[in-house]
Amino acid sequence: YCRRNVSLAVDRDFCGCSSPCSEEVYKVLLSHSQWPSDVAETSKYISDIGGMIGLWFGCSAFTLIEFLELFLTSVVVCSFRRY
Repeated sequence: YCRRNVSLAVDRDFCGCSSPCSEEVYKVLLSHSQWPSDVAETSKYISDIGGMIGLWFGCSAFTLIEFLELFLTSVVVCSFRRY
């Protein structure tokens, strides 16, 4: 409404501007939803639990491998010191 009144009040010849070669038109789209949604909450919790299980299992596996490496290295070092 305001833009129309202003554009009617201003004469194009007054500013000396030529008519534009092209005109861009934008459409406005408005949407809404409840935040946070219940569906997003459930899937988020499931993915968080899965991520934590994967993290802890991965950390545990690496820790076990490191302890195994430490044990084997200690055995090798101790066996070479005796001879």
